[in-house]
Amino acid sequence: MRTFEVHRSVLSLSLRREPIPSAGTSSSTDAGDSVALIRRHRELRMVDKQLSKGNYKTAVKIVKRMEGKPDGLRGYGVAKKVTCRRLSLEELELHGEDISHLQYMADSILSLIVKRIQYPLEEVSSSFSRNEGSGTVRRINEGLIYELNHFIYKQHEAGHFLVAYLLGVLPREYEVPSMEAIQEKAMEGYVHILNLQSLKSENEHQFSSRTLNKFSCIVLAGLVAVYLKIGHIGGSQSDIDKLYSTFKWLGYSNTEAKAQMRWAVLNTLLILHRYQVATSRLAEAMALGRSIGSCIGVIEDSLDKWV
Repeated sequence: MRTFEVHRSVLSLSLRREPIPSAGTSSSTDAGDSVALIRRHRELRMVDKQLSKGNYKTAVKIVKRMEGKPDGLRGYGVAKKVTCRRLSLEELELHGEDISHLQYMADSILSLIVKRIQYPLEEVSSSFSRNEGSGTVRRINEGLIYELNHFIYKQHEAGHFLVAYLLGVLPREYEVPSMEAIQEKAMEGYVHILNLQSLKSENEHQFSSRTLNKFSCIVLAGLVAVYLKIGHIGGSQSDIDKLYSTFKWLGYSNTEAKAQMRWAVLNTLLILHRYQVATSRLAEAMALGRSIGSCIGVIEDSLDKWV
């Protein structure tokens, strides 16, 4: 079965605000929370079991069964899209919060993407390579570059995973290369997201707008996550090529493709800006090779009152 694979790589958030518990919680509430946590862990272990057997549809059913429940999954599918008309961040508000300061980031990310389309780079783990030098200085430089590349990989794959999850798409599997693999140049970071065939409608060369919007945000999520950490999109050429070739396959003009990409950048930036803590914690879990269910647990444990 073919899978859509996102390598290394604004549904603006319409978030449901939950009441914040008072400082003095009762022992009965604590006991209830413990029971709910145990129940959630048990269900997530079932998700892992079904994924290990290749039963993706069954795993999705289990996740959907927990969706939105207090003792289930609050974050799955929580991100909601706004109108696809061309918006600026000045026009968007998030619970009255001023987010216009993200405009520069969105413009910068889009500019870097457009440059990659015009002047493609050979796919590498990141835009950083070993500095020339010799002896101790060179070894130190190489060590720092390996650490930086590992950090970029973690953030990139966590971005794909988190945005997919918040948009209501369950990842199948993932890989974050270890430091040893990076040093040996045996690098292959990825997140398997969707069955490729499920992206097609009954009419050839057409996606539903809803599917295309999710697809666009998930593909760009890796590079946006990296940009939020280091101010650069890293080695995301394959993601950019994948999205741009999809637009061309759909018959989009350059203007239409850029407009859709701009919309996706805005929405993905808003999602990941809101959930930076979840992204960081998820990145560490993925670097340790935790199961899909465990990673979902990390996301849920990292969610705050905005969910």
